[in-house]
Amino acid sequence: MPSVSDTTYPRFRERTISQEHDEFITPTPDDVSFARRHSPRTDSPVFCLILLKSFQRLGYFPALTEVPEIIVRKIAESIQVPVPKMKELSRYDRCGGRQRQRLAILQERGVRSFSKQADTLIRAIMVREVQTRDDLVDLINVAIEELVRGRYELPGFTRLHRTAQAVRAEWNENFFSRTVKELSDEQKVWVDQHLAVGVEASMSFWQEAKTDPGNPTLMQLRLLIGRYKKLKGIGIRTALFAGVPRSKIERFSAEAEALDISKMRRTQPGKRYTLALSLYHMSRARALDDLIEMLVKRIRKADRSAAEALAKFRRQNQKRVDGLVARIGELDRVFKLPGGNRQKLERIEKAVGPMPEKIVEECELLTAYAGDNHFPFIWKYLKSHRASLFEIFKELDIFSTS
Repeated sequence: MPSVSDTTYPRFRERTISQEHDEFITPTPDDVSFARRHSPRTDSPVFCLILLKSFQRLGYFPALTEVPEIIVRKIAESIQVPVPKMKELSRYDRCGGRQRQRLAILQERGVRSFSKQADTLIRAIMVREVQTRDDLVDLINVAIEELVRGRYELPGFTRLHRTAQAVRAEWNENFFSRTVKELSDEQKVWVDQHLAVGVEASMSFWQEAKTDPGNPTLMQLRLLIGRYKKLKGIGIRTALFAGVPRSKIERFSAEAEALDISKMRRTQPGKRYTLALSLYHMSRARALDDLIEMLVKRIRKADRSAAEALAKFRRQNQKRVDGLVARIGELDRVFKLPGGNRQKLERIEKAVGPMPEKIVEECELLTAYAGDNHFPFIWKYLKSHRASLFEIFKELDIFSTS
């Protein structure tokens, strides 16, 4: 249940009361004149002033006993009268003079009293908004905005909350009925079978739809692929949730997650099918998201491991690199020594040694990993996932985003 603080319903905020004094609380000469005209001779105008300033600030008439003491004192001091005691405020809230002053304030401010017409208005607004919104806070806020625009007095918060609850419940019941009509008999049987108490496979599948994906291990990746295939194979009619806000499906899914199988079976059919299919629908979407996230994590891990393998390869082959560099330097040195071409060739052959092809092999090996190219190492860390990766790509609809 949302609280008043969750909505835009006006209220006195303790933290800002002191800053609001001059702008909202201090009575103007016109306010004082109005209060004196509409207060009996035997009563102090302070009660009417407190009611007037509260309405100007809130848009409705709170009980004066609920008005913060600092405001009551400020108003009383502004017209130099004693600060009313709590029992005096309580007596005023019960007297008939309060109602007469309330009507006078509404007329003075050009505001219409909350009536059956206003109640019909906020219900109509909520019925319209509930088609695309699910949160009671949103429905209440829209109703408040419409009442303010229509210059209506605001009703009590509880009334707004009850109306929002009733409107949402009515929408839910209509959607539950629609679910029963649109589901095939096979789909209804499928749901009921997987809610059969005592059937181990059914219970495990119901729980599996609520399970978190776990760590991105190869085993968890395979389990997640299997779960996604099961959920995808349910064959939920996409028309069932067409035009339904995601927030509504998420709420139905959350409600289903909070229920065990026995409680789900006791739920009336329309609601039971809606909750179950909402859970499977959201679980399938989450499973797909988890699958992509796990795939990305595995690829990133393999990429990091390949980069580390390249760094390790370079450390291990540093001596080989140094040897090749030294040998090339030796070849350059002997080539520059004086003598004919035959002498130079003999010296080069001696510097190269008996197996020149080994030098070529070493150069080709090192060249393959030049320029931070760690991709030749990556297959080592992905080959165990080869089958799973193909399974994932088979299930995904991959397309370019540009």
